[in-house]
Amino acid sequence: VVRVRARFPAITVERLAVAVNASGMIVKVAPLGAGAGSLGRTVDACLAELAAQGCPAPSLQCLPPSQLLMPGFVDGHAHAPQYAFAGFGTDRPWMGRDGWLERHAFPSERRLTGDLPRARAVFDSCVGRTLRNGSTAVSYFATQDPEVSAVLAASCAEAGQRAFIGRVAMDRHCPEDYGDASAEAGAEASEHSLTFLASGFGPLVRGALTPRFVPTCSRELLRRLGEIAARHPGELVQSHTSESPDEEAFTCWAEGDDAARPAGVLEANGLLRAPAVMAHCVHLAPSERDLFAERGCAIAHCQLSNAFLAAGCAWARTSRAATRRQC
Repeated sequence: VVRVRARFPAITVERLAVAVNASGMIVKVAPLGAGAGSLGRTVDACLAELAAQGCPAPSLQCLPPSQLLMPGFVDGHAHAPQYAFAGFGTDRPWMGRDGWLERHAFPSERRLTGDLPRARAVFDSCVGRTLRNGSTAVSYFATQDPEVSAVLAASCAEAGQRAFIGRVAMDRHCPEDYGDASAEAGAEASEHSLTFLASGFGPLVRGALTPRFVPTCSRELLRRLGEIAARHPGELVQSHTSESPDEEAFTCWAEGDDAARPAGVLEANGLLRAPAVMAHCVHLAPSERDLFAERGCAIAHCQLSNAFLAAGCAWARTSRAATRRQC
């Protein structure tokens, strides 16, 4: 069994017995001794643990020496609707009327609204591809439409992928026909989606509170989302933070404050906390990395996206040392 740890050595290969219950949860991990008697006692203990949990007729599977059992990858940040145009638009700036968001991201997401069969086809392809690449758990951004988020949840549940799925909230500086009509409407739809996803798709799928990022979310919307986060302390919050200088400059303009910072705005509204995952974080100040660590907020570092955008490189080693939580 390949074991991965935060401390050195990060990866080790050990002879272990792993007991997995009918829900796919690991309930016991025990080292295998060298002798035949020790091996038998370890296996018997694992089988007994499964029987105690009511697993019907637990079976034993032994891997040959040529095979390894290893944890799946965890993808901390993915936009499932954008799978439909993966690799396109990398020559465009990120923001602006002719930017990547306006020309590709928003239209692609909007196209799935009202076309649920198309959404299902895109999501089945996306989930299948991530699973084939070894990602057994993914934190997804869906679209602004709660029904589309539910379609993504169904794709993940049926494929057996653990997923956190966010209905995207945004009420300013986005297309008129693709955004929340008001802060109140956006918050209401987000909370409904959060609770619906948590209860309707089995144990592997949860919702996530998902303000897209500060430039597209008014203070009132963020305030209301912060209140929802406080009412649901165990549910994930996810967003983008300090991905580019454009985002930071736009935040200052939108907030009417030359000192405004995306992380500071999220913090002021109760959205930097555990559990939370913020994507990119290329331009976090040292004090903001300290704040992330204090709040228990994780960073999803997206190397390929940063390379396409060419707006800076995240200092992964420094961020990991500061926050202790990075994927």
